[in-house]
Amino acid sequence: MIMTLQQHLSLAIMAVFIVSFLGLEILTYQDIKKESVQDTLHLAEQIHDILMSTRRVYNQQFLNSGIPLTHKTLGFIPAHALSRISNDFAHWNDSGLYFNNVSDRPRNPDNRADEVEMEAIRHFREHPKEKQRFVEFQQNGKEPFFHYASPIRIEASCLKCHGDQADAPPTIRDTYEASYDYKVGDLRGILSIKLPASAIEQRIQNRFLQESLIHLITLFFVFLLQWYIIKRLVTDQIATLNKGMNAIATGDYEQRMIGLKGDFAQMGHTFNTMSAEIIRSHTVLKENEKRFRSILNNTQSVIFIKDLEGRYLLVNRRFEEWFHVTEDEARGQTDSDLFPTHVSRIFLENERKVLQDFQAMEVEERFEYNGREHTFFSIRFPLRDEYETVYGICCIATDISERKAVEEDLHQAHETLKQRESRLRAILDNALDAIMTTDGNGRIIEFNPAAEQLFGYAEQEVVGQDLATLIIPAKPQHEVPPTQHNAEINLFPEIKLRREIPGKRADGVIIDLEMSLIAIHHNGQTGYTAFLHDITDRKQLLKSLDDTLAVAEAANRSKDEFLANMSHEIRSPMNTILGMTGLVLDTELTIEQRENLEIVRHSSTNLLRIINDILDLSKMEANKLVLERIAFNLQDCVEQVCEGLAVRAHQKNIELYDDLEQDLPLLMGDPLRLNQILTNLVNNAIKFTFKGEIVIRVERIDAPEAGDAEPCFHFSIADTGIGIPSHRIAAIFERFIQMDGSTTRHHGGSGLGLTIVKHLVELMNGSIWAESVEGNGSIFHFTARFGRHSPGPDETRPASPRTHWTGVRILVGDRHATGRRLIKNMVARWGAEVTEAEDSTTFLAALHHATATGQPFDILLLDHSLSLPGFEETPSREPLSDEDANIARKSKIGLFLRAYGLDGPFPMEQYGAGHTPLMDACRGKIIRLVPVHVWAKEQKFETQFRKTILLKKPVKSSTLFQQIEHALGRIVHDRS
Repeated sequence: MIMTLQQHLSLAIMAVFIVSFLGLEILTYQDIKKESVQDTLHLAEQIHDILMSTRRVYNQQFLNSGIPLTHKTLGFIPAHALSRISNDFAHWNDSGLYFNNVSDRPRNPDNRADEVEMEAIRHFREHPKEKQRFVEFQQNGKEPFFHYASPIRIEASCLKCHGDQADAPPTIRDTYEASYDYKVGDLRGILSIKLPASAIEQRIQNRFLQESLIHLITLFFVFLLQWYIIKRLVTDQIATLNKGMNAIATGDYEQRMIGLKGDFAQMGHTFNTMSAEIIRSHTVLKENEKRFRSILNNTQSVIFIKDLEGRYLLVNRRFEEWFHVTEDEARGQTDSDLFPTHVSRIFLENERKVLQDFQAMEVEERFEYNGREHTFFSIRFPLRDEYETVYGICCIATDISERKAVEEDLHQAHETLKQRESRLRAILDNALDAIMTTDGNGRIIEFNPAAEQLFGYAEQEVVGQDLATLIIPAKPQHEVPPTQHNAEINLFPEIKLRREIPGKRADGVIIDLEMSLIAIHHNGQTGYTAFLHDITDRKQLLKSLDDTLAVAEAANRSKDEFLANMSHEIRSPMNTILGMTGLVLDTELTIEQRENLEIVRHSSTNLLRIINDILDLSKMEANKLVLERIAFNLQDCVEQVCEGLAVRAHQKNIELYDDLEQDLPLLMGDPLRLNQILTNLVNNAIKFTFKGEIVIRVERIDAPEAGDAEPCFHFSIADTGIGIPSHRIAAIFERFIQMDGSTTRHHGGSGLGLTIVKHLVELMNGSIWAESVEGNGSIFHFTARFGRHSPGPDETRPASPRTHWTGVRILVGDRHATGRRLIKNMVARWGAEVTEAEDSTTFLAALHHATATGQPFDILLLDHSLSLPGFEETPSREPLSDEDANIARKSKIGLFLRAYGLDGPFPMEQYGAGHTPLMDACRGKIIRLVPVHVWAKEQKFETQFRKTILLKKPVKSSTLFQQIEHALGRIVHDRS
């Protein structure tokens, strides 16, 4: 709603009234407050004067009256009497005013100064010339008050009681121990007068309300008078003028101003004259606008006008059609309101340049709109009024997208032709083959540098000459006349042929050429381009290669026959040597004889392995190695490899583990060759590992293609050995290559093992690679594919053990984390409750806890590596031979079990009553995992223990399952 001038003036007057009233009241309140504070100060000064006079008169009257100073009359002293007067004053006056003479060293406890009064005392000591202090205080949680203080100084009459203590009256000396030794003029204390601020504030408010009411009434009457005068003399006249102006604004130019007075009457006359002129000008303007609109809307260019703030004032019909917005919708909008950001940014930047220079600007504007890229040629210029003031911008833009597209196509085609010509010239000049071009009559028109070098002619010597008579010999090797060559070419205008022909150099030498010939059509004529290559050396080489190939094939046949014969002739005696050596080793031999024969067997085995590697490699290179395809169990294959190599690993104190997925399927493939791959890789791991562990892992991976019938498996052999230098990893799968030149001398081997493994893995449709950090071990990976095996009706696959050991408690002791994890995973999968022990401390703690809680273990599953220091020398129940005692010292766990009574009756008489056994910690069997090479000796010692079962490492999951079943007697104890 739009307010009238009268309403505006009324609001303005009212605002002035309110502001004036508020300002007046603020000043009034400040004056009243100031006066009230001054009145309060004056009142305090009057009270001070009265109290001080009363105090002095009272003091002199008491001292001069001759009244004896006793404990009864001591209260008449002014220092005592003044506080009682102040308390009595409250019965006669309700202002809350309080006064007293106080000191920082009072004799009367009622006269002790508080915090505010102490501040005043300190103030007077710091400013001895000041006579009074008047301050307003605000205290947290308390009523504010005004504090008046004046200093009380020692006078001559005061020295009688406050001077030398020896001269003081007896009653004073007997009563007080303090407040002596003052001198005339010393600050004894202050007269403190406290006046509550609430009483003063109440007086201020009462007076302020009275004066505010007077001011409000006065200003209100002034406001009414002003409003009436302005309405009568101004707003009514302006309302009449406004009514006429509104009529003209709505198009009623017949409106006339009448009834105006004074200066407004002259304004009315002027307005009436202006109305008549507007009627005439409006008629002319409508005619001009009609013509302007006709021109504007019939042009093919986009035209628009904006104000200086970028808002559209006018757009033509072409603008509406192009941008799909009407003039009414565009008016008052900016580019950012109508167009995408990238378009509006272009318009804004160009218009800013026009407004900076105030000059016309021609520019091509390219932008994407409605999914198409457009280019406009725009002319922008500033619009000026009759005073040359710029008030807007006009733009005339023509769509030149099609013309620019044609220009760009022509330019691109021209550039492409230039580049093509440049490339063709570069190819022609730098080609290694000779290139010649002829016209339809066989005359040379192009002759490249390679042709100059091949034939020995300069380009200017052969251009225009006949190709056949110049370069092709008169009697070629095929006895075909040159004219016949031309005739063959001319008969086939679309010819594209390649043939071998003889050529003649400038020095007359005949050479063999390979010619590629194509036809070229230009300006209605057919020419030819020939690409010529000298094949004289190649033909001679081919003839030599044919002869060499015949010799090589004969040699290869001889080699195959030799290898076939040598395979039998070498392997047979080697197997005989190994067999006979084994037989001799089974007989009674001296130590020296046995050592010599062991050397013979070891060397023979290595030699046979090298021979087998060479023969296998030969078969692979001849593509004569074919993999078998039979049914096999992958888990059994891996476990057999571990079992076969366990002795060698354990002899080096290396732990050998197999980590397999469960429920591996039956497969179709060549288990012998898979065994060969794994054996080779694990042998290498053992060879280059001196401590730690070797882990064989097998896991099934997804087939690379959906519906692939052959599952793919990922194998990895990880060791903690010496590792491989990074720059040698890529070469280790090449034949006769090892990690360094000294490896063969230190570790043996032919360097063919990994080469054979790589060939075998590729035959299994897999790949092999290695990861290693020198000094931190290696991991060899390979993948392999096998066929699926569907068991027949007579074939049964052993079922995997299923969970049925719920409630069985097993303690697994192994200092190797990998061993603990694998054993735990196996027995936990079968449903047992597993507790781990990595050393003797945790092992003993688990046994003690089992005894204390009455929850004994059903099985103790212990690895030979579990270290139990302190039990090597534990005495046994029976005397042992020297050999058995030596074994017993190594069998730490066995002695430990006997010492703690876990494997039979506890020998109390040998260990004493103070040694607490753990006889209730295990109520079942003890299964020990020991290396293969010491199993027999350990078995001999463990026969003394009736509860111990020995298993060879690495243990098969099926074997472990069966032994635990046997140890449990297939009975699960009820723990309820």
